Amino acid sequence: GAIERFRYRAGARATFQYSVTYSGRETWLTGTLWPGAKARKTFERSDVHDGLGYDPGIGMLLEKFPRDAKLPYLSRFVDEAGGIVSEALQLDVQVDRGDIKLVRYRPHVGCVFKLRATVDDSPRNLYVKFYADEDIDTVCKTLSAAPSGKCYNLLRPLGMSRERRFIVWPEL
Repeated sequence: GAIERFRYRAGARATFQYSVTYSGRETWLTGTLWPGAKARKTFERSDVHDGLGYDPGIGMLLEKFPRDAKLPYLSRFVDEAGGIVSEALQLDVQVDRGDIKLVRYRPHVGCVFKLRATVDDSPRNLYVKFYADEDIDTVCKTLSAAPSGKCYNLLRPLGMSRERRFIVWPEL
């Protein structure tokens, strides 16, 4: 497959995002290389290997989207989007699987989905952004401290889940 994205941190890791066709559908594979045996040890410590692989020839850990070690709730989101968003908004939210569109995915950093949802019997477009573990608290603190001005208003989230590390945003 073609490399879609590449990140390198000297002495720490290299991450590759590949676009591949798997079972007749296009998807992403994320490959991560670390110094030493970290990739092998990470693979061996994992309880669930669904969507996870290891290439011993080059020492690379492979993750098939939506599996992502830094964004652990992605894999359940597509199947349970309505319930997960309902819980965050504390409203009745219905989402058909076909109404979930991937907007952006950055391996181990973040992911954004656009949902065509019914919220308390009203159709709405929502965006659900997943954050890596250290990012959501920073976002929440920044939003709660940011003032709105006379000439502008900041977009405020509709709801969030710190546990699942996502924020639900309205469409502009």
